Amino acid sequence: MTLRMRMTAITLDCPDPEALAAFYRRATGLAPHPRFDGDFAALVFEDGLVLGFQRVDGLWGRLAEWAENVPAREYERLRRVGELRGHRVDSTHPPTHLRRRLLAEGEAFPARVTVNAATTAAIDGELAGMRRQVARDVVTGAHHG
Repeated sequence: MTLRMRMTAITLDCPDPEALAAFYRRATGLAPHPRFDGDFAALVFEDGLVLGFQRVDGLWGRLAEWAENVPAREYERLRRVGELRGHRVDSTHPPTHLRRRLLAEGEAFPARVTVNAATTAAIDGELAGMRRQVARDVVTGAHHG
C-alpha cells in the first residue's frame, strides 16, 4: 500500500496576521478563510489549501529588542569585515558595503514612475489570470520549466 500525503495548510508566523493576510489577499485575489480571531488569519486556495498567518509577538519582539541593542561598534566591525572580504549577495550584485554606502550617502528623491487609473487597470487585468497560480507556486515552492 502506498501512503499518500497532501499538504492542507501552510502557516507563517508574523506580528500582525490581519495586515499580512490583507496584503496577500490584494496580491493574490485569494478568498479569506472564515476563521479570524485577532491572532490568526488565513486565505484559501480554490482547492482548499490554506495559507495561514499567526501572531507571534514574542519572537519578533525579542528579535527587534536584540537588533536595537547591538552596539554601534559591532555594526561597524561587521561592515569592515564585509568590506575586507568583499561580501555580496551574489556575483550579479556590487559588494554589500558599496550598496550600503550608496544608501546612506545618497540623496533621497521622489519616485519617478507614475501610472494613471487606466494603466493600473490594464496591468491588473493582464496579471489576473496568473495571480493565483503564481501565489500557489510561491507558497508551495513549485517550479516550472
